Amino acid sequence: MPSAEPYPVDALGLIIGEAAKVIHKTVGAPIALVGQSLLAAASLAAQHLVDVEIDGRREPISLWCMTVAESGERKSAVDKYALRTHREHEKDNLKTYNNEKQIYEMEYKAFQANLRAVSKPKRSKPEVSVLQNLRGLGAPPDPPLVPLLVISSPTIEGVHKQFINGLPSLGLFNDDAGDFLGGHSMNAENRTKTAAGLSRLWDSGEFDRVRAGDGAEKHFGKRLALHLMLQPIIAESILSDEVLSGQGFLARCLMCWPESTIGSRGYVEVNISTDPHMLRYWHAVTLLL
Repeated sequence: MPSAEPYPVDALGLIIGEAAKVIHKTVGAPIALVGQSLLAAASLAAQHLVDVEIDGRREPISLWCMTVAESGERKSAVDKYALRTHREHEKDNLKTYNNEKQIYEMEYKAFQANLRAVSKPKRSKPEVSVLQNLRGLGAPPDPPLVPLLVISSPTIEGVHKQFINGLPSLGLFNDDAGDFLGGHSMNAENRTKTAAGLSRLWDSGEFDRVRAGDGAEKHFGKRLALHLMLQPIIAESILSDEVLSGQGFLARCLMCWPESTIGSRGYVEVNISTDPHMLRYWHAVTLLL
């Protein structure tokens, strides 16, 4: 492998770029790894708000990133700071969801009881049809959306199901992506199906489900951001995989393989949680979410 080119951190702008420099200086991870993490996290925060228009073509702004780094490059530490606000936002929404789910379950049981009652015609009012009773009852209550924002090792069916039952914007982020790339979704039998399904989301944000058991449906306006961090031994097999290369999965990823900083860094006594550049980045993400 040739030496890695310098990562264009200044091109990330004031908010993301300055936060990247702070994390790089404090954590000691390669600046390219930090930049990739923040760029992908920013895509997740913004992808549900706007699309991009290029020569008349309207496309999602969802970014897919893939970063190759040895164990010990502090991938998890960087990911923790990049996705800190996302995870807090998700955690708060899950608390609200649990309360809303309890209310929904009570309302649904009440609806089912009323449905059984009005489904039987009354002898005292034979002129009132069951259909009239059902129309008077109205539609069943809608369940609350499952507010998952960040997932790590899903199947393509799981991604589709989450889009149906949850938010229209998701992030597939994994700081040790060997369990995803080497798991059920990407084994020899499922690799083509998974890669094609994910690629379609990157292209247009659409997917369809046609099943013998639960009918046919089609969904639009879904957004998927992605950042997979993987060790070199995993990367070598993934980058040489003919299915992922020929299908176009790898071509949709911003690839980064920075030089290691292991052995060249010391402990920096800085509380990154109070740094003004980090606070500005987290505030910007909060507003977008």
